[in-house]
Amino acid sequence: MLMRRYLLPALLLLLCALSSSAAGIALLLQVEGKASVRALGAATEPAQAPRYLTIGTEIQVAGGSQVTLLHLGRQSEIVLTGPVLATLSRSGVMAAAKRVQESPLPAEPLLAQSLPRSALTPASPAAQPADGSRLLPGWRRFSWPGSQPQTFTLQDASGQTLFSQPLARSPLQLPENLALQAGRGYRWAVQVPDASTPPRWHGLQIADAGVAQPLLAQRPTSKTPAWPWLIYQQRLRTAGFSTDADALWAELNSP
Repeated sequence: MLMRRYLLPALLLLLCALSSSAAGIALLLQVEGKASVRALGAATEPAQAPRYLTIGTEIQVAGGSQVTLLHLGRQSEIVLTGPVLATLSRSGVMAAAKRVQESPLPAEPLLAQSLPRSALTPASPAAQPADGSRLLPGWRRFSWPGSQPQTFTLQDASGQTLFSQPLARSPLQLPENLALQAGRGYRWAVQVPDASTPPRWHGLQIADAGVAQPLLAQRPTSKTPAWPWLIYQQRLRTAGFSTDADALWAELNSP
């Protein structure tokens, strides 16, 4: 128990020491509404999660908006409620006290393990889900590079078309009445109308219910606090569901 109690603080302090100058002192987890960030010597840009923020970064949160971050030095989750202008420091944030809500992080090893991965950019120009992806039941979002109109097609393992629709751009959200079933294989593709070459198919496999249900049961039911989503993300990665884990960033930051 003593080892468990002190594992997270030790790991967080190590991460902070290694990354304060390069990766950052805080991890931006969630942006609800309108907010911007400005690092020292840099231009102001929209706040987008996930990303590490360095010491001295200014965070401008508009009225009615909210930003959530993990401060690695203080080992805490900090929620900024707009309107507020906050500046990151090694000891926390400098801002109007009534606009800052801070709570300590739990001594949870999975949380510490997830932090190095959280620096990865969730958005990818490649087709998602990629060929060979293993997914949890209920997956609905498909995306691909390019901006020209294309036709999206989803087929089952036998080659029967389940859904086909012309689209002006990526991404596509499957309709609610079309669910990818546990234990089954599918493939999908997009193709420019009147293209002379055949489409490139991306195969995917939906996990069996016996594997999926225990993981789905651990899914956080609320966006507040935000840190349980990092733990859930790590559990998905450990179980081999990296695509589902990456998709959590978009869900955590959706309206």
